[in-house]
Amino acid sequence: MAMELIDGKIVADFIADAAAFNRAADEFFAALDVDGDGRLCRSELFTGFDGLFCYGEPPELSESTRKDAAGFFARFESDETGMVGREEFRFRLRELMAAVAQGLGEVPVQIALYEGSVLMKAVEHSRSAPGSGAGC
Repeated sequence: MAMELIDGKIVADFIADAAAFNRAADEFFAALDVDGDGRLCRSELFTGFDGLFCYGEPPELSESTRKDAAGFFARFESDETGMVGREEFRFRLRELMAAVAQGLGEVPVQIALYEGSVLMKAVEHSRSAPGSGAGC
């Protein structure tokens, strides 16, 4: 884990760079796709999804969270196949990241991020952008 400064602009700029965002989304998708069939079932999505955004220790799923899981999966799985494809995953991850960007707003916050989390990918992207400073 690393302590990082992040704000909504960092996340929004990462989403706006379609090539970088899609590359990261595809990496996450491949990591979640345990059986390698190119689709995510409910258990594959939930088993590793906490690590995408998690800061601090991954939480144990509470009973109420488990009950909400069906609605969450249905949001990702939009074509009613019972599986989440790569394009669906990219689209929904982009939506989630846009919500995170909006929630963070303009004021930088310092949080502990897992190496490889989607938010860490956004921070790393901001550092590699031409003319960027370190962090916010």
